[in-house]
Amino acid sequence: MLLTLFDFYINHELYLYKTDALYSQNNAIHAIIRNNIAKKFKPLLQEGKLYELSYFQVVDGNALYRPVGIDFKIMFTLKTSIKEIKETDVDIPHHKFEFVDYNKIHERVNKHVQLSDIIANVIGVGPIEYPCIKGSNVSMRNINVMTIEGNEIKLTLWGSIANQVEESFFTENQGPFIIIATCLTVKTFKG
Repeated sequence: MLLTLFDFYINHELYLYKTDALYSQNNAIHAIIRNNIAKKFKPLLQEGKLYELSYFQVVDGNALYRPVGIDFKIMFTLKTSIKEIKETDVDIPHHKFEFVDYNKIHERVNKHVQLSDIIANVIGVGPIEYPCIKGSNVSMRNINVMTIEGNEIKLTLWGSIANQVEESFFTENQGPFIIIATCLTVKTFKG
């Protein structure tokens, strides 16, 4: 199991820590560690390392917000055992993307079963804005991208992710700038 690790919250509860890639014949499976046992496992796992897992549950995948297109997920339990694998003869990719074709993006508007991955050329970066969402000001930044098919899409980054993109980077450096955006929800705004 090669791990891509990041904190992930659903309604500010349930999952603290998440892994999203188990590679076997270039397949991926979503794996979760529930909030109540995350402290046990978080210090034992490092991004990019390979682990052998045992004593975990295989459960139905999320009905919504699936990062990969598979009907099941791995759930760590208190008894889950982790052993780092130092060497392997198998070439395991460090990332797994399921890029959505632009012509199928419209099928995913407001349907959050499968999250979307895209690869595109950055053609514009907007300033940070602070709209009021549910009574709190939240960082937001729009990025305009051009897909491989030549279609323009506006990506909206929220919260800490919006703050990680510096507008000056794109004005002070020569492009092209290629972005891979993963686990996106597809929505329309004013049409």
